[in-house]
Amino acid sequence: MSFLSGLTSKAPKAFTGLGVGKTGLIQCVRWRKPRWLPKAPSKIFKVRKPTPIDPEEDAMLKKHFHHYRTVVRAIRSFLLKEDIAKMSKEAITVEEKQQLAQQEWEWVIAENYKWNKTIAVVREARQRIEEAQRKDLQERIVKRDEEERLKVLIEAEQEVLREKEAAATFITPENLDIEIEKVLNTRTDYEFAITENGFRVETETELEKVSQNSKN
Repeated sequence: MSFLSGLTSKAPKAFTGLGVGKTGLIQCVRWRKPRWLPKAPSKIFKVRKPTPIDPEEDAMLKKHFHHYRTVVRAIRSFLLKEDIAKMSKEAITVEEKQQLAQQEWEWVIAENYKWNKTIAVVREARQRIEEAQRKDLQERIVKRDEEERLKVLIEAEQEVLREKEAAATFITPENLDIEIEKVLNTRTDYEFAITENGFRVETETELEKVSQNSKN
């Protein structure tokens, strides 16, 4: 009894380094007792009774199981034959591989040439359109610049004509004496009034007429 109590109280020395036990790293499944413990005294002479089997159910299960194994075996055999046939068809030599690689390379080169040719046609068409647009833009810019230059010339000519017309009233050394005589002979009276409507009234008589008209 002391031997059994010693086994249940602690683990053997071989497992103490692993931390086996209540605080160990190795835990028993479903809280069963460790393997190094012997069978319980109450179960030493216990013999397990076999589970009763229903004959009809057992026959039915065996029948289904045999059918299942036959189907699975047939499927495996079929797939194996298919794989063998496929592998035999795909088995080629090194020369055939090189030949296939060369054919594939030639096909890639031909497709690349066709693609480059198609792209070249599209690129040339786009470049023609862009060149036409560029020329049209240049023509419009030249036309606009020409119109602006012509407008500047017309404005300059008009300015010259206005200056020529105004030059007739300019005071020059030749007509200086004449202009001085005109200024001296011209009398200007700044004693006048302006009505609410903006009329200029220089005499009292005109002022009285304006006031009478406003009253009426």
